[in-house]
Amino acid sequence: MKQESPLVPPLFSPAFLADPYPTYAHLRRTTPVHRIATPQGFDMWLLTRYEDVRAALTDPGFSRDLHLAPPEATALTGDPDSAMNRNLLTLDPPDHTRVRRLVQSAFSTRRVNLLADRVETIVGGLLDAAPRTRPFDLITAVAHPLPITIICELLGVPATERDDFRAWTDGMVSSARPDSQRLLRQAQEDLLAYFLDLIRRKRARPGADLLSALVEARDGGERLSEAELVGMAFMLLVAGHETTVNLIATGIKLLLTHPGEHARLTADPALLPAAIDEILRYDGPAGIAFMVARREVELPGGVVPAGAVTAALWHAANRDPERFPDPDTFRIDRSERSHLGFGHGIHRCIGAPLATMEARLALGAILGRFPRMRLAVPAGELRWRPAPFFRGLVELPVVADPDAD
Repeated sequence: MKQESPLVPPLFSPAFLADPYPTYAHLRRTTPVHRIATPQGFDMWLLTRYEDVRAALTDPGFSRDLHLAPPEATALTGDPDSAMNRNLLTLDPPDHTRVRRLVQSAFSTRRVNLLADRVETIVGGLLDAAPRTRPFDLITAVAHPLPITIICELLGVPATERDDFRAWTDGMVSSARPDSQRLLRQAQEDLLAYFLDLIRRKRARPGADLLSALVEARDGGERLSEAELVGMAFMLLVAGHETTVNLIATGIKLLLTHPGEHARLTADPALLPAAIDEILRYDGPAGIAFMVARREVELPGGVVPAGAVTAALWHAANRDPERFPDPDTFRIDRSERSHLGFGHGIHRCIGAPLATMEARLALGAILGRFPRMRLAVPAGELRWRPAPFFRGLVELPVVADPDAD
């Protein structure tokens, strides 16, 4: 492996969190397979080039089983014995193959497509309630309530229980608050207890929702265990809610700060699917896959030693100039769309169709309803959540129609 070099700005610093891409560019140029000593007391290898990240995501020399990581790594990767981590992202074949097959049978494209009309209705109502001439937070008004409503309906959370569910979900993603770790632990405990109870009720009285379908899913004599059901519920909550919130909010922010691309999309709404791909590439909401090397793995950019905790950095790979010409330019008509915004290989996000459908309908409705929308603060004043491997704004203050009387 090449000699390590100083990072500018350092990992985990406020400057890095605000804009990690210069640091990623530095790593790609100097040490694309880069070892760092983490604050938690273990070494971790960072992969930043597209070729290395894509190769690692399909190389059987890497495992997603977090039990193989040192105990100190749980501060970053989470407790491998927690029910919430028993999901598709942390399983290897053959368990992954079995679980994905069962989940895929319930989480069908048809089920996602049936939600499109409901998404349009919810977005329309949220935009009706948004003020036209005074500033408001687009995340609070639209980007947050849309996916949480959809995930509640998808999982079959009764309407009378959704306020508590939303509060626990907020605790899961409240990383911008000083007491975030306490809120996170409490929210995880509350949601675990709630999901166990909800699964019990779905077993007794199944409905037409996805969680009931997962409870009932069978492939031959196989079914999902209770731990697997809880893990899938948690995964769908994170993938179906927080990721979609950030995709919508970041998408609007990028379009408002790139007026030429905004105008191009307004003139040709057929570019919306390509625009979403570019949002995912340029500054997508999810940015990492944690893995552990089962053995020494030789990648195009360097060697990862056996036993190494490895972070494949999608955000860095998606700005690799060897794959994407002029990668730091946001351009919605980009022809190269092989981004890693949803991962790659057998662990590619199973909820990608739902997230893209919600983002497509939400962005289309927002831009169609408020074509003159503007940021209510300078772009440089926007704050990002202090999570180094995920990208999400704390808030997005906008004015829907600054030219209205």
